[in-house]
Amino acid sequence: MTHRGTRNPEDIKRDVRLQLSSDNRLGRADIRVEVSDGTVVLSGTVPTYSDKQSAEEDAYAISGVIFVDNRLTVSPPSMIRIPRDKDIAARLTKMLKWNPAIDASRIRVSVADGIVTLTGSACSSWEKAGAGQLAENVTGVMRVDNLLKVEPGASVQDRQIERELRESLDRNIFVDASRVVIIVKDGVVTLKGTVDNHHAFRTAQDIANYTGGVVSVNNELVVTG
Repeated sequence: MTHRGTRNPEDIKRDVRLQLSSDNRLGRADIRVEVSDGTVVLSGTVPTYSDKQSAEEDAYAISGVIFVDNRLTVSPPSMIRIPRDKDIAARLTKMLKWNPAIDASRIRVSVADGIVTLTGSACSSWEKAGAGQLAENVTGVMRVDNLLKVEPGASVQDRQIERELRESLDRNIFVDASRVVIIVKDGVVTLKGTVDNHHAFRTAQDIANYTGGVVSVNNELVVTG
């Protein structure tokens, strides 16, 4: 993500700390924040992998942040029994099968030392992302390596993808679609242009991911706020 504009590092540090402390999901986290040249370094411990991702999102939400170097370590509370790798794999496999939006038969799950690796294929970019998000929320997961390949079940023309994505952006209140350039080639979407903040940046990316026929998204939008 590219970001224009600079702020005093101490102001950014203060705002990131406030954002983290106000996030109820991170009540058990012990997070240290350092800022230099627009780069935020997060260190310390969090109970779950999803908490680690949430902390990164919180940092990116602050004006002036160019990049987040997420060095947080996942350390479950001592009173919680850490599941064995095979139990994590079994739990995630069930969650994938229970999710009607995911074809679990195309996905293979392996776990080693709490690190989940997803291999196989997904029919869309959003299905790949959804499988990864399910894995992030399983207790005991330290990291997720999402290696799923996107293989659409039906061919969708690039022109159709561009049209549907443009219409979706036009309907969204958080993104000024007139400032977004869409390029589609072989199902790969590239977004160029400018948005006001990180929320708009992520919203545009999510909309692209959820568009039928999209294989992957290169988000080159510039955040101007």
